[in-house]
Amino acid sequence: MTAVLRRLIGRMGRCCSVLVVALGLAVASSSGVSAATQDSSRSCVPGSGKVQINFKSDVGQLRYNHTLTQKQITALAQREGSATRGAKGKIIGLTTVTPKLTIGTYVKAVRLNDGRYCLWLTGVDAMVAYTNMVVYVDRKYAENTCEYRVTLEHEYQHVAFYRSALTRHTPYIRAKLERAVTRFPIIVNDLAKSRSLAMKILQDKLAPEVTAFKEEQNRTNASIDTAESYRRTQARCKNW
Repeated sequence: MTAVLRRLIGRMGRCCSVLVVALGLAVASSSGVSAATQDSSRSCVPGSGKVQINFKSDVGQLRYNHTLTQKQITALAQREGSATRGAKGKIIGLTTVTPKLTIGTYVKAVRLNDGRYCLWLTGVDAMVAYTNMVVYVDRKYAENTCEYRVTLEHEYQHVAFYRSALTRHTPYIRAKLERAVTRFPIIVNDLAKSRSLAMKILQDKLAPEVTAFKEEQNRTNASIDTAESYRRTQARCKNW
């Protein structure tokens, strides 16, 4: 997922984990299951356990790169997302960003009398964040020029859209997570095969809200990547 003047910018970026590629977010995950112990007296009723949730969000630190040529930015835009266009449709600016949802789970398995296991979720560490947020401007335009300033202003709009979407959806993602953990504990037949089950349950429950987050990014960024927007931008300067 990246952004800049052209068309949809919100495409949720590079995948950095095995699960949840379909969510459109780069997802890193970890899960641990403590040693199973036999306990015939303990009930295994969903919602009966207390789950400690540690949830954080980070809109990311913005970096600038004014060292690339127009050709290099164009090549980067083809891999990373949308781009700001100057005269004759040339790509002169780009904003790249990688949204990431990280989830870590703490699970305890209790062996029941019938040989099955009660899988208790005891804790969740989660973070929704932007990483690798970089604004590129064609090095042809010096920092004191109209073209540089106008291009940068456009990129700042994309940065604002990204950060606004994350800030707005963070409480909804957390609320989904809080509801998802009430599905635990659950009964499983094979402990070895269920080690990633807790993670999958959480990810599946978060998927609709993550999709809404992605769609807002696309919609807001696309609103300023139009032919009319480009014309207005180009009209502000003469030396494209």
